[in-house]
Amino acid sequence: MHAFFLLCLLPSTIFAAGLQDLVSASNDFEVEMIEHEHVLEQNPSATELAASTLKYAKAKERYFAELRNSVPTLVDMATGKTPKVDKIREIFSGYGEAQGRQIEAATV
Repeated sequence: MHAFFLLCLLPSTIFAAGLQDLVSASNDFEVEMIEHEHVLEQNPSATELAASTLKYAKAKERYFAELRNSVPTLVDMATGKTPKVDKIREIFSGYGEAQGRQIEAATV
């Protein structure tokens, strides 16, 4: 029973761990977009504009790098493939089947 419960929870845990960096990069990119927009609205000096643009560009670059790294996880999520979970299922396959057969034989 515990193994079944574990197998049900594993896909979401594996996908969450795989996408944690992407979520962080997305949040940072959003913050930098908003801050850059505010700087642009304030008629900045050339130095302020350059500094803001550089911070925005670095956040954007990090976001796209993390997005590229996350593509395999996103594809696995979309197609329902879970290689790590499948490996764990393979390890625990057959666990409890003997008990199930004994109970079935006793109740028939």
